[in-house]
Amino acid sequence: MQDDATNPTEPYKFSSSSVSIACGGKVVITNNSSGTHTFSPTHGGFKDSGNMNPSSTVSVSFFFKGSYGFICSYHSWMTGTVHVT
Repeated sequence: MQDDATNPTEPYKFSSSSVSIACGGKVVITNNSSGTHTFSPTHGGFKDSGNMNPSSTVSVSFFFKGSYGFICSYHSWMTGTVHVT
């Protein structure tokens, strides 16, 4: 997650909105922004990160193939998908 100085109406974003990983792999999320965020599933599939304060990191492992949507529960425009192959 990071600040987006180019878009002041939507100042935060995930640095990648689409990630592909192998089954059994993990995604590491670091909050490089100045605000609090979450890494939350849109329809289940993995555990919500809870609040991620600035400079915090969370790792999420994926053990089943499929596509998993994610969102920041505080900023509805911060969305993306993890594709597990």
